Amino acid sequence: MKAKKKKSEADLLDEYKEIALRRVKLGLLLSQIGQEAEISIKPEDINAAIMNEAKKYPGQEKVVLDYYLKNKSAVDALKAPIFEEKIIDYIIGKAKVNDKIVSVEELYNFDEENKTKKASKNLRPKPRNRPRPKAKHLKLPRKQRKSQLSLSFSEKNKPLARGVFC
Repeated sequence: MKAKKKKSEADLLDEYKEIALRRVKLGLLLSQIGQEAEISIKPEDINAAIMNEAKKYPGQEKVVLDYYLKNKSAVDALKAPIFEEKIIDYIIGKAKVNDKIVSVEELYNFDEENKTKKASKNLRPKPRNRPRPKAKHLKLPRKQRKSQLSLSFSEKNKPLARGVFC
C-alpha cells in the first residue's frame, strides 16, 4: 500500500481558495460574454433540460415532471447550466481551430515548458495598482482555451500526437 501524503490545513485552504477563485473568475467571464452576445434562455431550452432530467429516471418521468412544475427553485437551478452551455457553444462557434501534428516527445516537452513558465511566473512580484486597459473585445485567456488530444500511429509504429488547439 502506498502511504498517503497528508496535506496541512493551510495547504488545503490555499488549494480550495485557488479553485474557488478560478470558478468565480470563469463564472464572471462567461456571464460577461453571455451579456455581450445577448444570449438568453428560451422556454424550449428549459423544457428540453427538464425532459433530459426525466429521462434519467425511467418509469418515474411523471414524478420528475411534477417536481419541476411545483418547484420554481428547481427550474431556476437548471437555468445556470443551460446558460453556460449556450455560452460555450457560442465561444466554440467563434473559435478558429488549427490542426497541428506533433510527436509525443514534443507534446510532453510542451507540457514541461508550460510548467516551468508557470513556476517562473509565480516567482515574479505582482505589479500593484496597475490600471488595466479595457478590452475592445473579449478573448479567452490561454489557460481557459480548450485543447483536445488524440493519438495515432504512423506506418513505422512511431506514436504521433494529434493536437487541436484554439
